[in-house]
Amino acid sequence: MVGDMFDLPFKDGQFDIVFTSHAMEPNGGREVAALRELWRVARRMLILFEPDYDRAPPQGKKRMERLGYVKNLRRYIRELRMPCAEYAPFVTGNPLNPTSVFCLWKGAD
Repeated sequence: MVGDMFDLPFKDGQFDIVFTSHAMEPNGGREVAALRELWRVARRMLILFEPDYDRAPPQGKKRMERLGYVKNLRRYIRELRMPCAEYAPFVTGNPLNPTSVFCLWKGAD
């Protein structure tokens, strides 16, 4: 099944946990829309393994900007008032594209 991340073909709260691994990455400028849609289909938790622009070195930031990667996820998460239960760097092989994990807790039923 193929879907549009900005219009997922699922009901609100259909999945206990929604997980991404660099799926948001190439959608710079659409961070808020992606977060809202992923949040919509998550019932308990949204876990994001995504690029962390804030942690990137200067040459990494330039690369991320050139490629249109997402930026400022922590800020958007705070602005959207999504409770972040955990935020931590995640070790990857490319220092120009540092990844962090964002565990956003929606709570239980």
